[in-house]
Amino acid sequence: MPVVVRIHMQHDRLVPVYLRIVFGTKALNTIVQECASAPAGTWSLRAEIPPLPPHHIDPSRKIFLSVQALSEDSIVIDSVTFGEFYLWGHSEYRV
Repeated sequence: MPVVVRIHMQHDRLVPVYLRIVFGTKALNTIVQECASAPAGTWSLRAEIPPLPPHHIDPSRKIFLSVQALSEDSIVIDSVTFGEFYLWGHSEYRV
C-alpha cells in the first residue's frame, strides 16, 4: 500500500536532516523530494507499507503513521504523527 506525505519543514541547511515515514514502530524506506511548485521547505515523502503477516493483525490495535526527522547519526530530532489506522484483515487498513 503506497503512502505519500507532503510536509513543510524549515531547518538550517548547513546541518543535514533526513526524513522518513514510520508505520507503527517500523521505519519505511522513504523517497524524499523537495516540491518545486510549493513554498521552499515543502517536501514530498513516498513509501510502501509492507504486507503484514496474519498473526500481526488485531482489529483493536491502533497503528500510527509518523514522519521522523533524523540527524546524520540516525538520531531522531523530531517526529510528527499524521494518521492512525486499524488493521481489519490481511493488509487491509481502515482510517
